[in-house]
Amino acid sequence: MGNDQCPVALFTGATAGIGEAILKAYAKQHRDARIYFVGRNEASARKIIEDVREIWTDGQGGVENEGAITFIKADLTLLRNVQSVVEEVKRREGGRQGGL
Repeated sequence: MGNDQCPVALFTGATAGIGEAILKAYAKQHRDARIYFVGRNEASARKIIEDVREIWTDGQGGVENEGAITFIKADLTLLRNVQSVVEEVKRREGGRQGGL
């Protein structure tokens, strides 16, 4: 993504239920966002990525300012994993200002 003004969002518990619904609602409103989501279920994550990409394209084959969505597999019920997830997002964002 070349646009450093794009919103960046981090969702936890987003591979099912209300977390998934909130992530998708956010994606509908922020087509140019860089979305990170954390969970334990890789199969669900793959489906969510497909769903969000479909939301962003609306079946039109692409959107000019399409965002990016990244799954980070982690169990955040273990407190020691929280810092590593934050560090991973910071690393991927390359130290952009205004972030985490």
